[in-house]
Amino acid sequence: MTSSSSSSAVIADVQDVPTVIVQQTTTTTTGGVKPTYSVLRSNIIRITPESMQCKLYCRGTACKYCSPTGWMPEDQAIRGIYSSWVTDDILAMARPTQIAIQQYDIFKQFKQKKIKTIINLQCINEHAFCGPPLLICGFSYDPEMMMRNKIYYYNFAMPDFGFVNVYSLLNIVKVMWFAAKQGRIAVHCHAGLGRTCTLIACYLMWANCWSCEKAVTFVRSKRPNSIQSPRQIDLIEQMWELIKKYAMALPEETGLVLANYIGMQNNFISSDETRKFSHVPKLVYCVCNRLLQLIFDKGIRYEIDQESKNHNVRSCTIGYINVEWKIAYTSKGRAQMRYIVNLFNRLRAFPFDKDDTVQQKFKNEVTLINLEDSLVGLDASQLISLLNYFMELIKRPYCDIDDLIAAFDHFSPNNTNEIPPIQQGGEQPQESSEQQQPIETEASITTDNTTKHLSPKCNAPWQCLVFYLCNALSYMTGENYDVVVDVISIWLINDLDNNLKSAIHTHMRDLFARNLHEQQKQSSKKRQALLMQK
Repeated sequence: MTSSSSSSAVIADVQDVPTVIVQQTTTTTTGGVKPTYSVLRSNIIRITPESMQCKLYCRGTACKYCSPTGWMPEDQAIRGIYSSWVTDDILAMARPTQIAIQQYDIFKQFKQKKIKTIINLQCINEHAFCGPPLLICGFSYDPEMMMRNKIYYYNFAMPDFGFVNVYSLLNIVKVMWFAAKQGRIAVHCHAGLGRTCTLIACYLMWANCWSCEKAVTFVRSKRPNSIQSPRQIDLIEQMWELIKKYAMALPEETGLVLANYIGMQNNFISSDETRKFSHVPKLVYCVCNRLLQLIFDKGIRYEIDQESKNHNVRSCTIGYINVEWKIAYTSKGRAQMRYIVNLFNRLRAFPFDKDDTVQQKFKNEVTLINLEDSLVGLDASQLISLLNYFMELIKRPYCDIDDLIAAFDHFSPNNTNEIPPIQQGGEQPQESSEQQQPIETEASITTDNTTKHLSPKCNAPWQCLVFYLCNALSYMTGENYDVVVDVISIWLINDLDNNLKSAIHTHMRDLFARNLHEQQKQSSKKRQALLMQK
């Protein structure tokens, strides 16, 4: 992907978009979703020279999709363009022309409708014989005009009736997610039916965990005759298979190497989340954060040290946890903390106790994208069951027990050094192969997306995960931190080792002491504030 001279525009060919590193998925069209064009018709159109396509199939200069007239008002969400709202925030439209832009004041309409981003899926000089002549830029309108009107502009070239890589489409979907945070989006190709609605259907599957059939049916209900060719249906089905296999909140596969899982996760979550979850799985963070919210309500925040040049395991890319301790001492906060302590105590006694209903939901109905919304409404018991199940999916041990013990000592709150003087051993994440190949240890693999310095002797994903977990659990359990010692040991090595348990206990004790100090500081500040008021 390349940027134009303006920061508001991106012009790219989908073949240039980095592909995700997962195995290619192939599918066949199911009986539930049918294309509007037959295979024969699609192939005939594809092999017809483009100059003839415009004259034979689009009526050349009389192309209705390039004309601002001839459409009913209900077919013009934006007057002067054949357009439809597919969702409240995503508009599918035919390509705007310079004539329509001037005649119908399209930019004023975009502003009124709060459209902040235009995504153009056309290739340069595409459908050159349809409607008014193309401009020198190769499109029916000047992208620079979009930018001058403070509209973000992206061009991802997808050949009409041509081949598109499903992984490239996934990256465009992630750009849509980012753009949606700025405001409403308008997507167009030529007619705004085939490629446009294929992309929108893939976005809805990715964002909402909708099936292929549900997404296509919904899009067609809003944009009739859309998603036309068998190839477009096949592309949507490939995307759905990819989502089911790699993007569900709980993966089907067990024994996943942590670094490999995080790499897989970051191929599917939105680009702005990729940096945040470079080392800590999103599910672990979201579940722990939700548990903390049950105790501290809105009195929890994360602070990142912007001045440190080193990536600090204690804060990772998530930040230091800060809480308002007074909330934990309300009747609700106390009750939730007692409940959570009792749940971990039960988990320690019955480690194989599972909530099958929650597991199946997060395996089949919840993706990494809609994970946070899906956690709302779950009680602490369901959240802890979900966290426990996920931790058991990861391949253990993460590294040698001696390295774990040394790390617990180094990352004690009493030690302010960032770089641990330990030797890295650990698990060997292996591909299934008969020959043993020299590979990196789990402890040496990083998926960090920050610009901060990474020491080869620290900041492996397991370290950030372990110390985020311990830190979060220290706030949940208070003085009863001993109830999670056995649980953490099982999560780390799938066993109970006395030396490791001792290291975990000492670390949790130090965290509890730090938390007490934080409480005292907050109380002191409040007393001083009261004295100042008097």
